[in-house]
Amino acid sequence: MRMRAGDAIGSLLLGQRFQMTWLHALLLFLAACAARAPLATPPTTNTVSAVLRLFGRWHVAHACPVDGVVLTAGHVASPFALIPMIGDQPIGYSWSDGLGNHGYARASANFLYRDLGVLSITKGTVAFYRRADEAPRPGDELRWIEYDFSERTKAYESQARTAQFLREVAGHLVLDGGPMRGASGSCVFNSSNEVVGIVSWDGFAGVVVGVTGDWWPLP
Repeated sequence: MRMRAGDAIGSLLLGQRFQMTWLHALLLFLAACAARAPLATPPTTNTVSAVLRLFGRWHVAHACPVDGVVLTAGHVASPFALIPMIGDQPIGYSWSDGLGNHGYARASANFLYRDLGVLSITKGTVAFYRRADEAPRPGDELRWIEYDFSERTKAYESQARTAQFLREVAGHLVLDGGPMRGASGSCVFNSSNEVVGIVSWDGFAGVVVGVTGDWWPLP
């Protein structure tokens, strides 16, 4: 049975009308969902308890949720970068904070120029700190969180440490006191509980990767 030209055109128009009706309904549904679920904004916190404590297969460390991104030290995000055949392997951690949150995180980026890395939270919810706009001034007291190894019964408890800011060198903050092992990646706060840097290492003095002024945003 052959279809006449008029019938074919009618069927085509009917099909197009059905498609437009379906598309219109879909757009209305999406608009309604958007109205019920506005875009979430990162939470902010003014307590040092939101610093992430990291436990992994190879070591322990910390991470700093700040301005919507979870930063840590580069050698935490990529501890085997200089070892052939191993350096590019994914690194993951379990984490918890002092607010009762916990979950998993995976290294997602490592910066070339400074000892900084980024973690992606794969499970759990973190609270974000505010980053300071201005760098600290010489003599300012800075604070960070690290593990307590002063005695066995306090092992891996969190404790606050302070040190005096001495000077900035090439985007790094030099302190008159260094962090303990395991502090790498921890937030460093000014007196207003704003993040000014990320703990990097302890040598002759404490060194912190600065994240204020011209050293933000990250390259």
